[in-house]
Amino acid sequence: MKAIQIFEQSAGCCGPSQSASLLSFLERKFRGVAEVKAYDLAHVANAPVPPTLLAVFVEKGEAALPALVVDQVVVCSGKLPTFLEAVALVNGVAAAPSGGPGKLSAQGGA
Repeated sequence: MKAIQIFEQSAGCCGPSQSASLLSFLERKFRGVAEVKAYDLAHVANAPVPPTLLAVFVEKGEAALPALVVDQVVVCSGKLPTFLEAVALVNGVAAAPSGGPGKLSAQGGA
């Protein structure tokens, strides 16, 4: 089963997270195929941050968030992907486990 994780850092204590709608969409879209989880790093001290995301933190700092990680591969950082981008990124990781084509950054490069 695929593992899809969204990491973010909320600015406050109130209201829904930025990733709530994306999380809900991905849970419905990949039901039975993937485990989808979201972590707010401002509130979850022991979140299972993968080493690949730690490397992005070292490079970009807080600008690395939000981030979408699929099977331990950072496929998008610095912004939340659209629903269509997220589906393509999740499906693209299955075809390119090395994290090759399909990566998005805050600059929107592919």
